[in-house]
Amino acid sequence: MLKKERLYHLMNLKEGDLKVVNPFMRYSFFMGVSVAIFYTATMSLFLNSFDRTMLPKAYIASGIIVYALGYIVSKIQERVYFSKIALFLIIFLIISVTALLVGHFITGNKWIYFFLFIWNRVFVFVNGISFWAIVSRIFNLQQAKRLVSFITTGDVISSIVSYLSVPLLLQFIDTNGLLYLSIGTLVFCLVLMVTISKRYKSELSIFSREKEKPKQKTFNYFFKSPYYTAVFMLALFPVMGLFYVEFIFAVESKKVFPDKELLTGFLGLFFGLCAIIELLIKTLLYGRFIEKYGLKLGLVVLPLVLTIFYAFAAVYGTFYGTTYVFFAFIVMSRFAMSTVRKSISDPSYQLLFQPIHPEERLELQSRIEGGPKAGGNIVAGVLLLGLTYFTFIDTVYLSYIFVGILVVWLWVAFSTQSLYRNVLKNLLKESAKRKSSSDKKNTETVMPMEDAGKKTDFDIVIKMANSPLPEERLESVTLLENSGRYYAFKYIDALMQDTNPRVKRAALLAAGNIRKMELWPHLLNNITSNYFKLPTKIALASIGDPVMGELERFFNRTENDRATQKEIISIVEKIDTLSSTRFLRAKMNHPDPHIRDRVFEALNQNRYTATVLERTHINAEIDEKAAFVVWLMAAQADIRRMPELAPLLNSLEEETKQTAPKLFNLLNVLIVDQDFDLIKDLYENNNEATQGFVQEVFSMALTEDLRVKLAPIFEEDTIEDKVQKCRENYPQQHLSPEERVLDIINRDFAQLSSELKASAIQSLLHFPNSQNQYVLISSAHSNSEVIVETALYVLHQLYPTTFEEFKETAAFLPNCHRTDLCKKIEHGFKKEDLLINKLNAIRTIDLLKKLPADSLLPMTISLQKLQLTSYETLLMDRYCTAGPPLLFVYEGEIELLETDGNQQWISEGGYWFREPEPPPTVYLQSVNALKDSTIFLLDPYLVYNLIAENTAYKEDVTLETA
Repeated sequence: MLKKERLYHLMNLKEGDLKVVNPFMRYSFFMGVSVAIFYTATMSLFLNSFDRTMLPKAYIASGIIVYALGYIVSKIQERVYFSKIALFLIIFLIISVTALLVGHFITGNKWIYFFLFIWNRVFVFVNGISFWAIVSRIFNLQQAKRLVSFITTGDVISSIVSYLSVPLLLQFIDTNGLLYLSIGTLVFCLVLMVTISKRYKSELSIFSREKEKPKQKTFNYFFKSPYYTAVFMLALFPVMGLFYVEFIFAVESKKVFPDKELLTGFLGLFFGLCAIIELLIKTLLYGRFIEKYGLKLGLVVLPLVLTIFYAFAAVYGTFYGTTYVFFAFIVMSRFAMSTVRKSISDPSYQLLFQPIHPEERLELQSRIEGGPKAGGNIVAGVLLLGLTYFTFIDTVYLSYIFVGILVVWLWVAFSTQSLYRNVLKNLLKESAKRKSSSDKKNTETVMPMEDAGKKTDFDIVIKMANSPLPEERLESVTLLENSGRYYAFKYIDALMQDTNPRVKRAALLAAGNIRKMELWPHLLNNITSNYFKLPTKIALASIGDPVMGELERFFNRTENDRATQKEIISIVEKIDTLSSTRFLRAKMNHPDPHIRDRVFEALNQNRYTATVLERTHINAEIDEKAAFVVWLMAAQADIRRMPELAPLLNSLEEETKQTAPKLFNLLNVLIVDQDFDLIKDLYENNNEATQGFVQEVFSMALTEDLRVKLAPIFEEDTIEDKVQKCRENYPQQHLSPEERVLDIINRDFAQLSSELKASAIQSLLHFPNSQNQYVLISSAHSNSEVIVETALYVLHQLYPTTFEEFKETAAFLPNCHRTDLCKKIEHGFKKEDLLINKLNAIRTIDLLKKLPADSLLPMTISLQKLQLTSYETLLMDRYCTAGPPLLFVYEGEIELLETDGNQQWISEGGYWFREPEPPPTVYLQSVNALKDSTIFLLDPYLVYNLIAENTAYKEDVTLETA
């Protein structure tokens, strides 16, 4: 017996999918019963009541009726919600079929059979509007690719039951009686549509067309873009082909089965067999077929198969006539039209609507049903009517003509694939903002000061530079920068060490514009400053190529840490010249993976494409990065089994979000003429509306080897399923929660953020009975303050004796920092005071939540924590000396009073912030606690610089003009 997981995998389903698709499958089932019985009965009645020349006329009539119905629906789309239109169409179908049957019961006129036969197209029209359009509205692209074919298995199962039951039903009722059974199943469809409309009320309570939108004539509408034209043609050809194939099949079937009941029985068995094959394709093949190949084959397979069968039929008929072998080819083509069209071609065609905006999509689908699909009837009918007018044109000649039509159909199907790719790219561009290929550079022209040659004027500037007033010193910076005097740099050099932050920032920027080598050492020394590194980086970048040698030497200094090296890379990135590119290329093989990541990000930002010799290394880098992302997902899968480890799970998820986009940087550098930045933005912003298109772009842009490796990582799937799909290329261990925690702690420090390691160390508190003291002692010797603090705290909580031994040993070490930390932990240090927990708290601030955790550590270390009792008032002037801090309410609720008299109420999780540059006009005056509260005060310049660095340098202009 198959396990549930195995059955889900076999049908390409996920946990919970059955609950979602259940109402749609039931609707599909009852509509399938109604359509199958109605089609079998009406076709048999029609063929036995009229000769073959009436078939083209019926096609033309059905096309006109469907076109008229589509026109009526398009008129009411801007006034009625879409869900109500679907209900109206089903009610109309029930009433109209009932009226026709009552008319035949009263009159017995055979022309009622004519109208009943053409009403098959009305069934298709109503199903297209009430079912397919609703499905495309509710499910996104990835869901549609996976679920649509499975949903329609209800239709297929009902078709199998209905078609194969026809011979049995004919033992009790005649062919006319089958039509009454069809009406009964339509009533069930109506009830199910009401249920679906209520469940998805918000998604379906929309107008298909905006009222103010200018209306276009149907013909012009489909030719307003090449993509719409392709969608139009691919709707026209299958319908036209269906009736063309059906005509030949009907003519040949009537020759072989002249009796009405015998013909009805044959049709039931034939279409029942078709439905069985269709079911097998839909459940076992289609989902994987489309997921792997997309539209590459989905749109092409039907015309290709028909071309093969009709080519053989035409050649055979030419030499041997319309014998049973010829009939067999015709039967096989009709078989392909039923199975391949319904199981592969139609679901694939529905994917063409997914890149279109939802409101526009509904209007297009309505126009398709009433336009080209109705037109396909008419075109096929007119063509066949004209051809059958000549008695010498038999089904062999018709086969040759159809082969020519199929060749054109194939050409359109192949062309649509490239159009589909272009529409996907355009959609991605609308959904994500493109990052600038190069940053803004300081292009101000250095103009000499008027009458600069006068000694008295320059003396005035020098006096201003030495003034005790910060405003005069600030003004002197601009005057010195534009003076044109050779020795002006000496005074700029002094101002670069000014105690006033605004003066110093202005002097640093001026040093970049002056470009004197004598100022470069002071600029380089400020790269590591948390307060002045941003203007320093702008200044060095504005110098450009001349400073590249100094940057290279400064990068290679052994005392510089990873953070400093990454800052240098960001400066080189902004220079963006041949020299900077050579610098970055030389660092592709740097031993530190964090440095390599930053190098590839810079190369991507400057739109560099790897050479042939570099591609092997980048492919290896992609493999390494992908393996790490899969390891992070495997860790999440193991950790989530223990709810107490939720904070660690959050850290793992954050690490994954920060790591996965680095793959797109590598892909951009590796692959020519592709822009993965758009997909990167979608992933980082978690854009649900277009997330599914990531897979489509992967299938278009990546080689098969890369697609197989990377596509599962970004699928809309569970973590466990992703890890399972990646196991062939990146196998992972299945560990217990404790084993996984230790695995994270012991992972190479160069790969993980210190925040994640600290979070894993803190998780050891949930395993008090394990012997992990040696792991903690090892972590306590780390260079990261957050890891050391967390390790010592956990060691003190779980192993106090070992903690005492460590403290005694640490007293003899040259660095006494750990001894001081041990003493602090011994004297009432609380868990919430840990850096890791403060860091997790400030990461919830909307302004900071997308920034890397490690970049938040400096402001976390320097933050001030204040405890306020209920109705306590705190004056803020002493906390605003360096500018108004970011105030974050960790717990409780407060009332703020600003210096302009404005009052604000901030509850738990809220914050207040004013950028320090340019100096704000409003400061904090006081804070009143409305209840017991805990607030964090964050350094304003640390916050400001960090935000500016991580938002595409949007603050450059502000800094330059400050």
